[in-house]
Amino acid sequence: MGKDLHNLIDPLGRNTGASIDKGSLCTKLGHTLVPFSSVCSPLPPPLGYAPYSVLPGCAAYVPLETVEYFELTIDGEADHDVVILKPVGEPMKLHDDILTTGELRERNII
Repeated sequence: MGKDLHNLIDPLGRNTGASIDKGSLCTKLGHTLVPFSSVCSPLPPPLGYAPYSVLPGCAAYVPLETVEYFELTIDGEADHDVVILKPVGEPMKLHDDILTTGELRERNII
């Protein structure tokens, strides 16, 4: 499997794309993004999206489609961007030994 990605969880999860360039942050932390087509050529990008970059070495890639986008307003001020996504098709698993959340539930592991 690819490089350990654990050092990305906290910095990517605590920052928005509006506040930092997540691609540059990944590179700074030793994880260079690659074109999606170089890791999952059988899957097209989600509908309505131009080709994009992903982290290599992930166990699976799930194609998503935007269902709805809106700004969450609290006390009269836009506070957060909200994007509702839905999976499009099946996850592209790159490693046979990886179980999806659904498979873990089917096996009563979680």
